[in-house]
This record gives sequence, C-alpha cells and structure tokens, in this order.
Amino acid sequence: MDLAGKALLPGFIDGHGHLGAVALRSEQVQRPPPLGTVRTIADMRRALRADIKRRKLAGGQWVVGWNYDDSRLREARQPTRADLDDVSTMHPIAVYHSSGAIAVVNTPALRLLGIDADTPDPAGGQIGRQPRSREPSGVLADSAVFILTRALPRPSDDELATRLLQAERQYARRGFTTVQDGAVDDAELEALRRLARANKHEVDVVAYPVVASMADAERLVGQRFGAWERGLKLGGIELVLDGGLQSRSAWLGAPYTTPPAGKPRGWRGVALMAATEVEQILELAVDQGWQVLAHADGDAAAEQYLDAWERVIERRRVDDRRPVLLRAQTVREDQLDRMRELKMLPSFASAQLYYWGDWYRDTVLGPARAARLDPAQSALARGLLFTLQTDTPALPADPMRLLASAVNRTTRSDKVLGPNQRIPVFDGLRGLTSSGAHQVFDGERKGELTVGRVADLVILDRNPLSVRTGDLATLRPLTTYRRGAPVYQARPPR
Repeated sequence: MDLAGKALLPGFIDGHGHLGAVALRSEQVQRPPPLGTVRTIADMRRALRADIKRRKLAGGQWVVGWNYDDSRLREARQPTRADLDDVSTMHPIAVYHSSGAIAVVNTPALRLLGIDADTPDPAGGQIGRQPRSREPSGVLADSAVFILTRALPRPSDDELATRLLQAERQYARRGFTTVQDGAVDDAELEALRRLARANKHEVDVVAYPVVASMADAERLVGQRFGAWERGLKLGGIELVLDGGLQSRSAWLGAPYTTPPAGKPRGWRGVALMAATEVEQILELAVDQGWQVLAHADGDAAAEQYLDAWERVIERRRVDDRRPVLLRAQTVREDQLDRMRELKMLPSFASAQLYYWGDWYRDTVLGPARAARLDPAQSALARGLLFTLQTDTPALPADPMRLLASAVNRTTRSDKVLGPNQRIPVFDGLRGLTSSGAHQVFDGERKGELTVGRVADLVILDRNPLSVRTGDLATLRPLTTYRRGAPVYQARPPR
C-alpha cells in the first residue's frame, strides 16, 4: 500500500478515560482547559448566564459547568457560592474543577443537597467552610463531590445512548479504536449494553465500575467480567485512592510546596479509602478473577496500593491479573521496582506535563519532584510496560499531545520538565497501542500490524517516526478503521 508519506498504525488504545463522563458533559457549560475562553471568575459567570439564556432554563433547573481550572484563573482561587449566587439564586448551579476532585455549588444547590453548617464531612471528603465559621463555602472536595453527582438530573435512556455514541465518535476522530469508561455507573453500563446488543458501538469500550467500599464490590459478584460482547467488555473494577495534583488533593508522602487555600503548611492531601478496605477488595477481586485499576496521583496513595497487593499475594494465589496504577504521576523509583515484581502497569497521563507542568513546578511540587512526574523512562529502564492515558474529560482526547508530552516533556511555557525522563517516539507509540492491548488482555488481537489481528487501524497525515519531535502534537488522523471499516474520515482540504 502506497500511503504517499502518510503513516498506517494500529488503532490507538486509551490507557484510561471516562467515556460516560464525556457523554454526560456534552450539554454542560465551558470547554476543557486550556482550550477554552474562561480566564477569570467573571468569564465563568458570563458563561453560566449565557447558558441559562441559551437553554431558556426555568427557575429550579440545574446549571452545570465543567473544567474550570484555578491554576489558569487570573484570581488563582476556587470560585465560591457567592460567585455562583451572583449568576442566579433562582437556579441550582454547580461547576466542577478540571480534576474532578472538587466542585463548587451555589446556595440553592446547597439547600437541595441538604448541606448546611451542621452537615459533617463525609468519609474521605471535605465540605469547604467560610472563614471562622461552619457555614459551607460552596466548595466540595474529594468524596463530598459524590453528594452532588448523585443528585444531578440524568438524561433519559435513549438520550444517554445517543450521547455515548457521540462521545465514541469524538474518540474515533482522534484515531482511538478502543477506549475506557472508567467509573462507569449502572445507567451508563446498561446504555452501553443496549448499544452492544444492537451492535452499534463505533469503538470498543472497556468498562470499569468504581468501587468505593466492600459493599460496592460485593454487589458486582456474579456479573460477567473479561468477555467481549459486540464491542463492550466489563474489564474489572476501579478504585479511587486519592484526588488530583491539580487540585492539590493527591495524597503525597511529602508536603505540597504551597498548600491550597484553607489548608495548613505541611498539607499532603488525604487518603480516600482505608487500607484495610482496599486489601479486602483486592482479595475479593483475586477470588473473582477481576482486574483492578487504582487512581493514585500521589506516592502515598501508590504506597497504599502496593502494600495491599503485597499483603494479598502472601495469602492468595494471584494469576495474571495485570493490576494498573492509574496516573502514577509521583510514583517513586523504589515503587517502580515493586511494581515490576507485581507485574503492575503504570498508566501515565503525560499530557499533564504540557498543560500543568509549570504550575506543578512553581506552585505544587517544586522543581525536583516536578522533574520526575510521569517517570516513563524509569519504567522503560526496568522493562516495565506502561500505557498512556487521556483521562478525558479532564484532558482532551488527543493521542498526539500524549505522545508529544511523553517524548518532549515540554510545558506550555516551552520549558523542559525532567529531560532524563524523555522516551523515544517508538516506545511512546507502544504506550498507545501494544501496551494498551496488553493492559486490557487483548494483546493477541490488537495493538500490532500483524497477520491475524483485528483490522483496527489509523492513518496519520505524517509519520511520527520521521517528523521532528517538536511537531508530534500537530499530527492528525485522516482515517480510522474499526474491523476494517472506516469509522472516521477527515474531510479533504479545499
């Protein structure tokens, strides 16, 4: 096949993301950072007011925004209930931080959620308070965000299925042929199953229900894990062990350079799950044959996950379960050694180096720790397989930005963050293809251009192995094939 300078690659496989969240947020306000136009809290208020007007929302209807980023706001702070009350006190309003670990609501929303001065913090979460008061500030952090998420109105079954297909097409336009729906809930999973029964999926979807307690895990016993059914597979379970570095809620072994507002010096973030419960869930997962993915931005959270696995394998025979450490941004060298022994895969959201690398270096971690973020070269040196993940919708579903960030490690200010952790282009491509197939137990079917594999393919406008590494982020998919049939074709230039 003569591609005239273009490049044929295996279809991209996302190491982790949230298809359902992409679908649900398609009707919400604001665009993902740093591609949007919200630069100040006043911009945020204008965007929310415009949404109320555009959608002709009656009083009492929810207004929801997504992906504000305090590191990019001119005020360099979280919005408050007062900021959102200024938009409207006739509508409950909520805005989510780009990390997903923080949300802010206005006064009507607090009333609907039943949150007041007497409401205790939930386990693993925090309800922000006004200075020298128990009155809620409107900020909800970590597990307290779930109070909001559970209360938001949901689309109808048909509308949810339609939005999921639209989200799949967004991924296909970027060259992805296999994606994840991390933290999938019951309604999303049923909608995905309906699409599978109708043979309508346009990319393959691996779903992972989130497990926050032993009760959550026990509820999943008896479901069919690990088998493809017309483009859908229930891959395993997902644990969320801490928050995110962006919101300074990741659980670190050493303090943040600058604590977030309202937190004391020495702040290290918090654990979202008890060690004993993590261990019990892993034991059940081993007994049931489930794969386990764990979100751990901080090295203390990674330590909890590693400790739990090491204790479990002392008591249980563990076959090839391929545990995954999601994000793994601050994982240490000694922890990578332990991961190799456990055959655990790190999944790096390397695009964060570009979008927030300057913030991490100057405000969050300091230069030394920031230089070791997403240590892909250290993983390579140990022969440790790793994947690259979009973590969409927190980040755009852009595999070329992922690749460019892992290879170049440049920030938005064009500074290099940890040059000794750069990796070759070919190894970065493996993190988007063959390693991704291995992570989801599909290494015999996907991820390589060899006879007998499924024809999940992408044609790029240029060859990533021959362009300048500084141009990697500009490469674009021209055609994406699933099972040999095109699911996306770029419009020819005029």
